[in-house]
Formats: sequence, structure tokens, C-alpha cells
Amino acid sequence: MTSAAILAAMAGGVFLTVERQAFQFDVDLYSLPVRATEFINRHGLRGEMFNDYNFGGYLLWKSEPRRKVFVDGRLEVYGPGGQLDHYLRVSNGAPGWRQILDRYGVDWCVVRADRPIAKQLDESGIWEMVYFDYNAAIFLRQGAQPEIRRIPRFRPWGHRDRDNLDALLDEAHYLLGENPDFFGGYKMLAFVLFRKEDFSGALENMKRYLDLYPDGMESGQTRDMLSALAQRGYKF
Repeated sequence: MTSAAILAAMAGGVFLTVERQAFQFDVDLYSLPVRATEFINRHGLRGEMFNDYNFGGYLLWKSEPRRKVFVDGRLEVYGPGGQLDHYLRVSNGAPGWRQILDRYGVDWCVVRADRPIAKQLDESGIWEMVYFDYNAAIFLRQGAQPEIRRIPRFRPWGHRDRDNLDALLDEAHYLLGENPDFFGGYKMLAFVLFRKEDFSGALENMKRYLDLYPDGMESGQTRDMLSALAQRGYKF
């Protein structure tokens, strides 16, 4: 499959419906970087960006001031090969991804947290996470825009420094302050509060998590937490 075909298959996120002969657009919060773009605008991220292909169109539409994207869905603009191939190499964390970002002078990245590049950036020692939510993670080059807070402990796929509960608690509150709809943040907060033996706080945040994301009840981790709380007299 060509790089153009791969990228075309990845496109999506804005759903079009017809009602009363008028077109209405509904933005999918879980596919598009809606809250991440709000973070970008609020904190004024500067310089050259590397972005996920699926995010490009939304960033062109909503970033203020309008920012130059690395790639978006306009295949007729980019064409096969060249920058599209560089995008795929970086997104997949393939050998040479660092050199590609350096070649384009990339200062910050907004990528899907489930792309291979997200962990590569995180483990590089050169890139620092400043934000993440249910679909996006943002990294700045080390030392760039130091006024923007770093997130050194919590990760979309786990967290570091599990014993520093106060620092974890502070990071969870910060992420939820940046995105109050980040349902995973409430679950992270609940687990930290449980370890601090604040069981009522843990239950409150588990309820908030499940209010925002009812499918979370299917998770064994969720059921285990609710069972542990129930054993301590805090029933869902």
C-alpha cells in the first residue's frame, strides 16, 4: 500500500449529518484534538510543529493564530513521497525519526498517544510532555518555552514515581484543570487518592470517570477499584 493510501485510510473524525435539508457538522471529541488545540492556543505554543495526520485539518481550522501544520488530509498538496514518507517514518518511530524532526526544525509535537512515536519522544531525553488526554499528547523540546509546565510523572500508558503521591496528585489536578472532560484523569486521580487512603475522594472521582465514560465499567481495573472501595464501606 502506498503512503498516500495509508494516510487516506487514516483520515476521519468529523461527521456530517443531514437535518431539514441543512448540513450540520458534529466534531468528534474523541478523534480530533479539540481540547489539545485549546491547550495549544491558551499557552501559545510557538515554532515548527509536527502533528498527527488525523489532527492536521482540525489544527488548521482551530489553532489561533493559524499554525503551519506538518501534514494534513490534503493529499493533492503534499503528494506521495517526500514529506508524507517522512511523516510515516516519524509517526511509526522508525530509525531516523530524530534526524527528520531536526531537519524540519520541529519545536513541538502533537500526536496520538497510541502512536509509536509518542513513547519514543517520551523516552528520548530530548522531548518533554506538557499535556495529554484521551487522544492527544503534546511534547516540547527540552528547554523550549520553560513557562509551560512539564508533566514528568503521569503518562497516557501508566505513570512514573508511584511513591510521590503528592506530586502525582498535583499533576492530576493540573491536567483536569486544563481539560475538565478528560475522563481518564478522574480515574488516575481516584487511584492516587485511594493510595492516600482518601476513599471518599477516590469514589467521587470514579463516579465522575464513569459519568463521562460509562464503557469504563467494562474494565477489570475499574471493577477491582470499586470492589476495593466497597470492602472499605464506600459503595458505588
